Amino acid sequence: MAEGFTIAILPKNKGYIVRVESPLGSKERFLKTDFQNRTYHPALREPRERLYSTYSVHNPLPEGSIKHFGEELFSTLFTKEMKGLFKKCFRQSIQENSPLRIILESSSPEVHQIPWEIMYCKEENLFLGSSPYVTFSRSIPDISAAAADPVTPPMKVLVLVSSPLDFSDEEYEIDAGEVERFISTPLEELKSQGWITTWFTDDTRFDHIRTLLKKEWNIIHFVGHGFYDGEKTYILIEDDKRNRFSLPAEKVCDLFASRKKPNLILFNACESAQNPPEIYAGIPFTLLMRGFPAVIAMQYSVFVEVADTFVKYLYEYLGKTPVDKAVSEARMVLHQKYGEDTISWFTPVLYVCGLNPILEFEKGATAHPPEREKSVDFLTDLPRAEMFFGRKKYRIKIEKAFFEKKKRIVLMTGIGGIGKSSLAREFADRSRRRYKAVFAKKITADFNLKNFLEEFGEFLSENGDNSFKDMLNYEISTRGKLEYLCRSLDMGRYLIILDGFEEVMEDMKIKSEDMKTFLEAFINGKHRSGFGTKFMITV
Repeated sequence: MAEGFTIAILPKNKGYIVRVESPLGSKERFLKTDFQNRTYHPALREPRERLYSTYSVHNPLPEGSIKHFGEELFSTLFTKEMKGLFKKCFRQSIQENSPLRIILESSSPEVHQIPWEIMYCKEENLFLGSSPYVTFSRSIPDISAAAADPVTPPMKVLVLVSSPLDFSDEEYEIDAGEVERFISTPLEELKSQGWITTWFTDDTRFDHIRTLLKKEWNIIHFVGHGFYDGEKTYILIEDDKRNRFSLPAEKVCDLFASRKKPNLILFNACESAQNPPEIYAGIPFTLLMRGFPAVIAMQYSVFVEVADTFVKYLYEYLGKTPVDKAVSEARMVLHQKYGEDTISWFTPVLYVCGLNPILEFEKGATAHPPEREKSVDFLTDLPRAEMFFGRKKYRIKIEKAFFEKKKRIVLMTGIGGIGKSSLAREFADRSRRRYKAVFAKKITADFNLKNFLEEFGEFLSENGDNSFKDMLNYEISTRGKLEYLCRSLDMGRYLIILDGFEEVMEDMKIKSEDMKTFLEAFINGKHRSGFGTKFMITV
């Protein structure tokens, strides 16, 4: 059934022509109704408001509500003959062990406001949007199918995490580090084999995004906030001061109109799939009209927990199955985890240009594991915080000091318990690509320089440089050892974090002679120009 099962809903004479086409035949009917006013059946009156009214992940609608709604949608749209054709195609797809690929097409905005993914065939006990035997996508008629080029490994994924600095306490701030972790986890095996690479950034200023889009990407994934004001759909990116900037749908398309279009663009943002009165004014359809092969967006507000779960399983299946199948599999996880009677599972919507393959490796493609230089971090003294909120602006200041102003040492001060250690670890994680390795040391009152240098020797040795560790065995002055260490660190690209520096201070002065000796060597020593090793000290 590779040709698919197409449902076209076309406006005509105060009603709609409903046409189904499949390899096993076609059927057509006239449906006299008004989807815009939704007055012809109580089940379809303002479904968005109806579903929102009692929605919560943990407080679903009354039992059976979604199934009843879906059954009414299915029966309203299909005549008896159409149902028969659908069931015939469905059963053949099961025999062929290939999912029935359904595409719903319409040029009417009011049609796309309805959650067709919940259509329910009672005879087959089947939700069209959540089944291992069916995939469900949306499109618009008379649009030329966008041919997505086969992917040459590695598949390149760009993840844009937008969390502007001026969100108030009541609003949800996105933990960029957590986003990176839950997306990276299901892809680890594919990344290690060389099939996929990922690039994460939480700098969503317009110019920065445009710079990134000069490169070629197979998937662009936006994680952030969106909203629909009744006329336009917006996503929130950052202005030049890293505060929120509401980008309307038409500008979204201008932003992502890169030299080579990605195979898939994913908006992990509330209401990003909402369609304004003009069908081609919404984000998904504007992108389809401009030749993007596929778009995933959210038709309702989406809980963080739900969005995270959907994305995690979407990526897990993307490496193994076509996009429409991966979306269905991820929807099924939401269906099973949060229950049938929440809108969680049918909030994600897939929009496509025809049935062309969207994310498919070229035939005979082979992947090559990435070459990695030996890299071992020493981070046991600096555990990661479970969640990290409210400190993005401070991390940005650190980034500017190191990467724009080219400072070698950053001093972070503040009273105990405010999160300096967590911020240091977050910076280390988010900037990890810039360094060969990270060394973090919890400073104690009994700081001993000899032991400290031995730890540095082990660290450098683990990262492929045995020279300093070997040199420690010779009769060389402490000053000589420190000069050698200084050169070794300068020739590498390391991040050194000294946490809890207040333990060796008294009355704003360093009381430890060993620490004085160590710092003087690096502050007064000669350093090569360029990147080199950076020091972060928390006090």
